[in-house]
Amino acid sequence: MCDTTKQTLTPEQIEANAIAEWKTLKQNRNLVEVAKFRAECPDVVSKEEVDELFSRLRDEELQGMLTSPAKFSRSHIESLVSCGAFSYDELLKFGLITEDSWKRMQINRDFLPDLPEFQKGMTELQQPPAGTDIYFFGMPTSGKTSLLMGIAAANGQGYTIDMRTNGGPYAAALRQFAQSGLMVGRTNGKFVTTISGRINRDFDSDKVKSYPINLVEMSGEEFALRIAETKETSMANMGTGVTNLLRNDNRKVFFILVDASKPMVKVSYLDHEIDEDGEISKHVRSRYISQLDILDKFAVLISLPENREIMNKVDAIHFIVTKSDALGTAEECDEKAHEMVQNHYLSVVEQLRYFCQHTKRINRASDYEPQIYTYSLGKFYVGDVFDFDNADTLKIVDAIREVSAGGIKQSWRKFCSSFRPQ
Repeated sequence: MCDTTKQTLTPEQIEANAIAEWKTLKQNRNLVEVAKFRAECPDVVSKEEVDELFSRLRDEELQGMLTSPAKFSRSHIESLVSCGAFSYDELLKFGLITEDSWKRMQINRDFLPDLPEFQKGMTELQQPPAGTDIYFFGMPTSGKTSLLMGIAAANGQGYTIDMRTNGGPYAAALRQFAQSGLMVGRTNGKFVTTISGRINRDFDSDKVKSYPINLVEMSGEEFALRIAETKETSMANMGTGVTNLLRNDNRKVFFILVDASKPMVKVSYLDHEIDEDGEISKHVRSRYISQLDILDKFAVLISLPENREIMNKVDAIHFIVTKSDALGTAEECDEKAHEMVQNHYLSVVEQLRYFCQHTKRINRASDYEPQIYTYSLGKFYVGDVFDFDNADTLKIVDAIREVSAGGIKQSWRKFCSSFRPQ
């Protein structure tokens, strides 16, 4: 940013630097930097031109926050306020924060659990106990961890989670974040965990009868990259340590998570290169991957002969559209989620429908139709803050109850509607 106090520069040099900086800012279109330039470099560039770009970027930023507040992190909001682009009162007026959410945004997270300590990868993963394994597959940042946060936070409402063994301490940490109304950071790339518990057969029954389940959060990076490379055909080799999970004798249910907020995701991975002398060097690479491309390939992958042994233990395959608050109100999101899948992921649905019909077993209770559920943690504000609402969480728990072993499959048709494109 230009600094007119530097005595080593002549006024002409200061002006030239500011003009060059302004040219770069117009290309980068970063509201925070433009706001700083506007405050620190008066009269160097046309005030009308600077104000016009500032106002346009500010309107775009405001629209983005109103549409998807969950995308705006605490650090970014603090930058917007400190540079003068928005004030506390403006954020409050637009409903982007509340007095309570602003206070929560200031919480020192050092006093909350250190999640990376629970995300050390697959080396310590234990075999889950007997029961039905519920798998959550999805791209990085697709909402798998948010879903587990909700399930952990609503623990005891028709089901119980073992907060002590296997992934229990991780679930307990997620519950603490959910109860605080604070989002967690991005999950460690190769992290996979199992969380065990019991789910009631009939929540409305006076006599509690339950059966065991194991929730499995799959690595988004491993899921995306292994399938994107198209070299691996065995699901058991989809990621380090997954083999024993997928090949165990437990019955299984697959939920495929679809991120409603973005069709492409940036994935970072460690690349190994060998030079002419045989020396190995490591480099962090990044690439953008299409959610549609990965889900299409996953639908094909599960039908390959190499995966028949695993798929013979799968009872159901369904979709969960996450971050559904981005689709509109609670009344609108179910219909819009179906429209989104029909318009953008119909090829995936058709492949799964054909595969399920061919097995004459998977999704039999729903006429072999993959069902579509929506999920949101609750009401989001900018700054990584939300008000937890357990409605969608309990809806997913009901879905798990219906499709897992011991569920009351006769009530399926009363519970959910089939996805049948017109």
